[in-house]
Amino acid sequence: MLFGGIIYLHDITTQKPIFGPTWPIGYLAGPEPASHVLLTTVNWDRMTQEDERAAIAREDELKAKAWKPAIRGGARTHRFLNTHDSAWLAVNMLLELDPLELHVFQKELERIRVISKRTSKNPLPRKGFFSSLQVCFPIPVNRTYNSRLS
Repeated sequence: MLFGGIIYLHDITTQKPIFGPTWPIGYLAGPEPASHVLLTTVNWDRMTQEDERAAIAREDELKAKAWKPAIRGGARTHRFLNTHDSAWLAVNMLLELDPLELHVFQKELERIRVISKRTSKNPLPRKGFFSSLQVCFPIPVNRTYNSRLS
């Protein structure tokens, strides 16, 4: 099976990055998987000119700090401008690449899962692809709700 890539969408109007130390894209080590990642900022069409200046500074900060390891590994960046042309440009950036065999990306996800398991306080005792993603992308749990169920 072949794998084309990942288009990661980041809302540029968000003041802080929503990913933390277990953000899997930041752990991509091999140039093959990293080069198949497109770090895409969205919501550029919803801003005033003043907001856009702040968003450009935020985008520069993402590239220089949070996204730096992924970009150094080969990931590319894109601005989605909420148009068909902008969407196709993003898709075509990945389609221009030779696809990876899926096992290359699965191997990289497994390596990331092991890293995040070491850094996580309470790793999930589950198996499978989606459980691996759950470890990488933790879903907040409403502790009050869960304690009522016990």
